Amino acid sequence: MSEVSANTPEFRVVVRRTGRGPLAPYRFAVAISFALLIAGRDLLAAAEHGVGVDDALLRAGVAGLFAWVVLGVVNSILRQATPVRSPAVADPAGDADAPAERTAA
Repeated sequence: MSEVSANTPEFRVVVRRTGRGPLAPYRFAVAISFALLIAGRDLLAAAEHGVGVDDALLRAGVAGLFAWVVLGVVNSILRQATPVRSPAVADPAGDADAPAERTAA
């Protein structure tokens, strides 16, 4: 058999995630840390003694869910915020702090 090669352009799949805010990569880790901060002592005591495991897990789950929802709301607010432009960027031709009468002359 003979091999036939064709010069075709290379196609690459580019995945762009447009809905992620600045807190998205850290959201899960912060939620787990918050849950352990709130219910870590109860979870440790439940693991050592075997009593109250369900209550400790429920408390940790509610705390983690609360942190997840709050971070999601804050993340969506930060995603929609527009960055503040400094006067130096808005006026590239001259001194941004100069009075108007000096620049007009």
